[in-house]
Amino acid sequence: MRLTRLRSADGGIYFVPNGDVRLVTNTSRGWAHAVVDLTLSGAVAADLDHVREVVSAAAHRVAQLPAFADHCTESPHPVQLLEADATTLTLRVMLNTVPSQRDSLTRALREAALADLSAAALWPGDPARPAGLTDH
Repeated sequence: MRLTRLRSADGGIYFVPNGDVRLVTNTSRGWAHAVVDLTLSGAVAADLDHVREVVSAAAHRVAQLPAFADHCTESPHPVQLLEADATTLTLRVMLNTVPSQRDSLTRALREAALADLSAAALWPGDPARPAGLTDH
């Protein structure tokens, strides 16, 4: 039987038989993305480079943990700005991994990023106060 194979953004492979409307997803083969979207206060926009550095450092640290080092197939992707408005911005960080480790790696990545952002006073933040302003 002839079929078409498509890979989704999360690494799953869709097998679409030619001339058929059925669809199958295999999320247990090949690779997968551990994806974390972080919604932060718009106040951190003034310090976006520092935010990216903090999140990137957390991702690299998680990728090197003994539990994940053998399963992370490449270095973390650069931290991407997905959306921004007057009060929030959303950043995305991704790691490639094997499908069986995607969920646990995603949790570890989210926890590390939020812990590091919190330690750097970048999260949760005060949405009403732009970064760098002080009381007089």
